[in-house]
Amino acid sequence: ANYTDSYNSSGSITQRAVYFYGSSLARAAAANSNDPTNQINTYSALKDITLATALDLAGIKTITYNDVASRQKGEEVANYTDSYNSQGDITQRAVYFYGASLARASAAGSEDTTNQINTYSALKDITLVSALDISDIKNITYNDVTSRQKGEEVANYTDSYNSSGVVIQRAVYFYGSSLARASTAGSDDTTSQINTYSGSKVITSVTALDLVSIKTITYNDVASRQKGEEVANYTDSYNSSGAVTQRAVYFYGASLVRASAANSNDPTSQINTYSGSKVITSVTALDLADIKNITYNYITGKEKGEEVANYTDSYNSSGAVTQRAVYFYGSSLARASVAGSNDPTSQINTYNGTKNITSTIATDLVNIKTITYNDVASRQKGEEVANYTDSYNSSGSVTQRAVYFYGSSLARAS
Repeated sequence: ANYTDSYNSSGSITQRAVYFYGSSLARAAAANSNDPTNQINTYSALKDITLATALDLAGIKTITYNDVASRQKGEEVANYTDSYNSQGDITQRAVYFYGASLARASAAGSEDTTNQINTYSALKDITLVSALDISDIKNITYNDVTSRQKGEEVANYTDSYNSSGVVIQRAVYFYGSSLARASTAGSDDTTSQINTYSGSKVITSVTALDLVSIKTITYNDVASRQKGEEVANYTDSYNSSGAVTQRAVYFYGASLVRASAANSNDPTSQINTYSGSKVITSVTALDLADIKNITYNYITGKEKGEEVANYTDSYNSSGAVTQRAVYFYGSSLARASVAGSNDPTSQINTYNGTKNITSTIATDLVNIKTITYNDVASRQKGEEVANYTDSYNSSGSVTQRAVYFYGSSLARAS
């Protein structure tokens, strides 16, 4: 095999996987017919691979490294996969564990099922990693493998961790039109719904309607789509009483289409968040009835999953913008247009009304309302903790400083 093109249900190529063989990582043209597949580079659609080598990172999405030691062709076992952003930087490393013993690839049989996938922060040293290693862990996905063959695994749930190695949420997957749990789902069933619960909720008997400890439910568009082509339609957020507090609707690509019209690889351009359980059947990106806020993502030159929030407009009950929050990323306080997709949000500047923010930088105090400074030291994206917020008067002077204390110990953000 030289390369494989993957297609979506519309007949469009979504990605191109190129195979490299033997210890020399030769392309198919130079490989022996019995050489094992050592590496698989997956690129964005329509990549010109005529001269591609194993080190070519232009247009790269992922690289999977197989265990081939003492194995024949066809017996390769995936060891780990590195995921890349559009700049060619590794963003995370997924390590595979096999069979009931959760063996690493080097000790796994070629027909063993993938029981667990541990995803770590970029460049984690995985030489001696076991399934229980939660140092630098981002998430762990547990697959249903009962009475299944290799390749038929179905994701049951995923635990997400904070930088301290504590489970902060558990996402449970429901499949097909019947919203079946993984144990009864077909291996090709689409993921129709994802229920995310607080902490490490016991999910043995959980159904799609279980709202105990619920945080969010995401409903995917799966009509006429294959497994892996699901597109998020909207997400409901819940309070501790199990009531919907807001509904976030996703819009895709440059034309801001709803999920039903989006391609599976279209980036999320805009997110409209509405109060309560607004009826969204015919909602467009311009619908301001019951609007709470709209977040505009920067997507130029970015792939799906690499979107970076640029700013958020908050609205009053009359549909007027009351404030505009601009996000700044990383140690350089970069705007979204130059930030990496995994950079943490270091600072949020909130301005009055619809301030023109085209050239706004982190020190711009014109029309400023507040600035929130996050603690991001040794934290991953999504783990930011607000340290303090400065409030300003119309002259641009700080009038007050709010400091946040957390937990029963009243700890500072750091």
